[in-house]
Amino acid sequence: MTGGVRFRSRGFTLVETALAVVIVAIVLLAAIGLMVPAQRAIDDVLTADEVARLRMEIERELSLVRPGEPYADSFDKAFQKVVSPSEHLVAFFYRAQRPAAGGGGSVGTDGRLRPFTGALNNTRPGEDYLIQAAVMPIEDFQDEFATALEGRLFVVRLRPLEGLLPADSEALLTPGGSSSEFPEAVVPAVAEFFVVLDLDRVQATVQRMENDEIRPLLSLNMGFNR
Repeated sequence: MTGGVRFRSRGFTLVETALAVVIVAIVLLAAIGLMVPAQRAIDDVLTADEVARLRMEIERELSLVRPGEPYADSFDKAFQKVVSPSEHLVAFFYRAQRPAAGGGGSVGTDGRLRPFTGALNNTRPGEDYLIQAAVMPIEDFQDEFATALEGRLFVVRLRPLEGLLPADSEALLTPGGSSSEFPEAVVPAVAEFFVVLDLDRVQATVQRMENDEIRPLLSLNMGFNR
């Protein structure tokens, strides 16, 4: 006669299964609870249409080489903005003057509609002024744009989007790199939007951003073609 201990295998009981379902539900609800406030924070500041318009303005800004800018062409401009950590942009909406017949004085030398800085009493958007999206180098953000600001101001940081290119190509996406030596046809990038809470402290926002003290409200994956 052999001795030993017998083990009896058994499945989960109904109580154990119900308890497991409850735990999973609690975890999922907690995760959703963390995601929803973040999405609401974005929705409270920007709509999907506004995000799309700002994306288009980034693409437009980096496709234009204006007189006096130190870039060989539009691809070189986009490349340098992406690889240079100090090349910050600002993105915003502002009240713009309606285009006059033939252009008139409503268009500035940079090709943007001039800000509407008049009194808003008895004026109507779309009739007396337009709500225009704009993206520009941070140093070009003048008082007249601040006066006509509609909504929040964002500092935009562009940086390379890693993992999409061969290692040799990614190694060239560094400060001081040359677009003429970059073999790829597209520079993959991520555009990070940081909210400026106080217009008098734009540079303070930049400093906190560079020190990783604040997180971007929104990140957009982008690509700039040769």
